[in-house]
Amino acid sequence: MLILTRSELLLSGLKERGIARQVRDGVLLRLTKGLYVVAESLQSLTPEERHLVMVFAVATTMRTESLFSSYSAAALWGLPLYEFRAAPPQTLVSHTVNVSNTRTVVRRVAHYSDAEVAKIGGVYCTSLPRTILDLARLDTPERAIACADAAMSLLFPVDRGAGMSDAAQVWRQELLDQLGRERGGRGVRRAANVIRLADGSADSPLESVARLRFVSHGYAVASQVEVPAPGGHRYHIDLELLGLGIFCEVDGKQKYTEPEFRGGLTAEEVVFREKKRAEWIENKTRKRVHRLGYAELRTPATFTRWLRDARIPAPRAVAAETV
Repeated sequence: MLILTRSELLLSGLKERGIARQVRDGVLLRLTKGLYVVAESLQSLTPEERHLVMVFAVATTMRTESLFSSYSAAALWGLPLYEFRAAPPQTLVSHTVNVSNTRTVVRRVAHYSDAEVAKIGGVYCTSLPRTILDLARLDTPERAIACADAAMSLLFPVDRGAGMSDAAQVWRQELLDQLGRERGGRGVRRAANVIRLADGSADSPLESVARLRFVSHGYAVASQVEVPAPGGHRYHIDLELLGLGIFCEVDGKQKYTEPEFRGGLTAEEVVFREKKRAEWIENKTRKRVHRLGYAELRTPATFTRWLRDARIPAPRAVAAETV
C-alpha cells in the first residue's frame, strides 16, 4: 500500500523529528492528518492514480461516510481526467450544517438519491450517470466530453466503427431527460450540449476533444469512418468533416515517442507508415487527410489558428451551439 500511517513510520524506526524532516525535505508527502506517502512512489503514477491515492487517504480519515463526486468519482470509475494536474478530492454533502472546505477536501452541497450512490474499492462515490452529469454541468467541456465518451465505451462496448448501440442511445437520452427536469439550473444547458455530443467512439480523450472543437466551430462530423485499406482490409479514420471531403486523424505525441504505442517500430518508421497510410486513403477516396494533436486542440484559439493555417474550409452546416 502506498499510503503510510504515522504509526507505521514510527515502527520503521523514524522518530517524530525524522518524519517532520522528511516532509520538509520532500521525501515524504503528508496527504492528510496522520497519513503519508513516499514522494518517489508517485512519480510513475498518472495524475488520475495520484488523485486516487489522495481520495483513499481522505476516505480513511472521514468521521462519516462521504460521497466522492465530480473528478474524484471519475477517477474511481477509471475515467480519463483530461488536462487534470492536481486538486483536493471533492465530496457531496446533502446539508449545509458545518460545511467547509479544507486543504485536503472540497465539499459541495447538493441533493442526491440513493440510486445515485455507488461503492468502489470500499469508497462511496456518485453513480456513473450522476458523475457524468456533474462533470458536464460543472467541469470543463473538454474533460466532460472525454469522460462521457469513456463511460459510454465502458458500459456499451462495440466494435470499432460500428456506431452507437441502441442501449447506448437510450442511456444518453436518459441523461438528457434528467437534465431536462433540471432546466434553468446551473450549467444544465451546457451539459446538454456535451451529452448530445457523446457517442463513445473515441479511441482517446484527445479524439473526444477534437470532436468537441469541430462541432463547437460549426462542423458536422462523423467518427471512426471506415475506408478501404490494401488487401481488402479496412482503415478507420478518427473524424470526417462531412460535406468537405476532409478526414482528420488525431494523434497524441505518445504514438511517436512511447515504445508501447509504437508496436516495436522506431519513431521514424511510425511516421513513414502513417505517411503511406494517408497517401493510400487520399488516392482511394479523393479526400484530404489532415493530422492534428494536443498543440492544435489545446484551446479554442489554438484550434482556430490551425483551421486557418491548414486552410480548412468554413463549415457548410449551420454553426452548432458552442459548449
